[in-house]
Parts: sequence; structure tokens; C-alpha cells
Amino acid sequence: SLDFSSVFTYCGKCGSRELIFLEGKKNECRNCGWVYYQNPVSAVVSIISFENQFLFLRRAKDPGAGKLDMPGGFVDFGETAEEALRRELKEELMIESVELTYFTSAPNHYLYLNVPYQTLDFYFAATIFTKPDSFDTSEIMEICWRSAGEIVEEEFAFSPMFQVFRQFLKHQSSDSRSFSR
Repeated sequence: SLDFSSVFTYCGKCGSRELIFLEGKKNECRNCGWVYYQNPVSAVVSIISFENQFLFLRRAKDPGAGKLDMPGGFVDFGETAEEALRRELKEELMIESVELTYFTSAPNHYLYLNVPYQTLDFYFAATIFTKPDSFDTSEIMEICWRSAGEIVEEEFAFSPMFQVFRQFLKHQSSDSRSFSR
């Protein structure tokens, strides 16, 4: 559980310092009764392969600047996960056409400007039709293409992402065995 007590010290409604953090997710003001829940933020992630290699991005910003990430981002209000991922792929990599297949979800921690966020990341296998050659330089240092065997956990900005990637490789391997029978 994340500790929000050191981040949020004033009530968002009345400004009182009588804010308490309960049950690992709930801010409550003892002065005015205001309640705010710290629910997970929705995020989307794409697992992109092209010609037996996987696409990773080297992050230009914290958290995890300089480490590997997968294309994706946060879901905006009113968007589905698929719409958010298509928007993010267009913004980050100028990818206009993509087929998405839902794979799994996983919780993650995201520390941004010293505020801890609990995210729920939705992972999709993404089929692209051309290899991207340009990217948003404000968010991405470089595009890295790697084979499955070249991926090391310490390189990842987010450990849960590496765990899901390994799960994806196992799933992909078991699918290919079942089709070859």
C-alpha cells in the first residue's frame, strides 16, 4: 500500500489539517467530513513485435529516465483502454494503424513529482504494419528493438512490466506449440 499521508496534509475542500488517511486508500477530513478515495489510475501498455523483435522505448523523463519502457500511457476521461492506447501510439510513435489484442492487466506503482500513484496497467499485444522510425523526443530518448533473449529486468523502468513481458513470452510460446500439433 502506498503512503499518501506525507503527500496530502490539507483537506481538498476546507483546507483543514485534520486530514487522515484510512484503509490504505481513503482520505477523510475530520473537520468537514470530505472523503477522497485514492483509487488506481488506468494506464495502457503495448507489447509490439515486428520481424521477431520487440519494440521498447528508452524513457527521456522520470520516473525511470534512461530505462526501458513499452509504448503506452494514461487513459484520459471518456476514453476506452483501446482508444487511449491508439492515441498514445499516435502521439509517441506516429503509428496510425494498429491491431490490438487484450492480454492482461497488472498493478504498478508510479512515483511522479514525489507523489505516489497506484496504477492499473492494461496490456495489449499490438500488431503494426510498418516499423516506426520517428518518435516524440520530449518523452522518448530512443527506440530499441530487442529479441526476447536480450531483455534484462534491471533495464526496465517498471518491474511489473518486465514480469508481464515474461508472462507474454510464455503465453506466446505455449500458443505456438498448441498450433504446431
